[in-house]
Amino acid sequence: MGVWEAQVADATQDVFMVVYRRLPDADLRFPIRTWLFAIARRIAANYRRKLIRGRRFHPLDEQLPDEAPDPAELAERLDGERLMAKLLEALDEDQRALVVLAEIEQLTMPEIAAITGIAPNTLYSRLRRARQQLCRALAARDQASAR
Repeated sequence: MGVWEAQVADATQDVFMVVYRRLPDADLRFPIRTWLFAIARRIAANYRRKLIRGRRFHPLDEQLPDEAPDPAELAERLDGERLMAKLLEALDEDQRALVVLAEIEQLTMPEIAAITGIAPNTLYSRLRRARQQLCRALAARDQASAR
């Protein structure tokens, strides 16, 4: 919507803040998507105006550092993501969901228990078994590649 890429996260946060403040006043007889889109459009317009004003007074530095990872880092990250996806596929659906929630999404066991309706102690033991299975699969993969 015309927001500078470096400011997208801030604009998104602003949308959430407006939604949080204005939700009690929302007319929910109409689709909420329309209301959300109107808020997002106004926030984007504000960011575009700020960008135009900023250009007048603060020219961009031509010596901006390149923070993008180099091709070797990108390849290594992609290999790691592929390996993780392959290891997760070996788990059953419940274990995979638990590992994703706990390890990737970084949710706490009480939060996961609230989502799944499963007791936290049960989740802890299931997560331990899932981690052990992942470790065994990784060790088997490492042994196979060492041959």
